Amino acid sequence: MRFMIIRKADAHTEAEDIPTPELFEAMGNYMQEMNKAGILRGGDGLRPSREGARIAFHGGNPTVIDGPFTETKELVAGFTLIEVPTLADAIAWMKKWPKVDANGEVQLEIRPLYEAEDFGDAFTPEQRAKEDQLRAELARKNSGARRFERKSRQERKSLSVSTDTIRREVRAGLNQSPQDQTGRRNCAS
Repeated sequence: MRFMIIRKADAHTEAEDIPTPELFEAMGNYMQEMNKAGILRGGDGLRPSREGARIAFHGGNPTVIDGPFTETKELVAGFTLIEVPTLADAIAWMKKWPKVDANGEVQLEIRPLYEAEDFGDAFTPEQRAKEDQLRAELARKNSGARRFERKSRQERKSLSVSTDTIRREVRAGLNQSPQDQTGRRNCAS
């Protein structure tokens, strides 16, 4: 079974405190251990919520809510994807989480991912074929993304447009009206 491990946010992750060399070392070793065991499928850390946005739909119409978000307990700081036989196995691996992360005051949530088999006959052979084709295409694209990730951060910065610029351009296209006092914007055209 595949599981997503959700590392909940805290004051440190929201403040974008730079991890210590000890945490980088411990987390790197932990991820390497899972990789050597053949269970690691992916994972990443997330930037603070102040750099993000939420989109809420009401009656099918989107509203953008700019970060930061105050309910830290509900925020996600990062995720890890693993594949192990059972939830008990996932729990056993997560009990090994590096103790230096947030001085041992970390909350993890373990959630199984849906598999095609979970949907029974409702997931038709045609839909399964489309899903398989999409996954194969994503795998090809991701192999290219891994090559891109190997480039230095500086090279990537020179090749990319800043998140703020993209956000402004997207919002300009979605909404010409100013933001209201709550930080919410109606994006309906």
